[in-house]
Amino acid sequence: NFKLGKSIHFKVAEPITVKANIKKEDRHALAAQIVDKILAMKKENAEIKDEESSSAPKKP
Repeated sequence: NFKLGKSIHFKVAEPITVKANIKKEDRHALAAQIVDKILAMKKENAEIKDEESSSAPKKP
């Protein structure tokens, strides 16, 4: 489980690979892809709840 900001909680079903030596100019594109993926998952998964919460994510 990951926590993004205050409101989006999600589980990653497929691994997201990020090269450690990624170029700075590529980082924004990658971040945008990840956010798009999260938002798409959020729309299709009714189990994902919007919560205004400042608590840390629960670790399995």
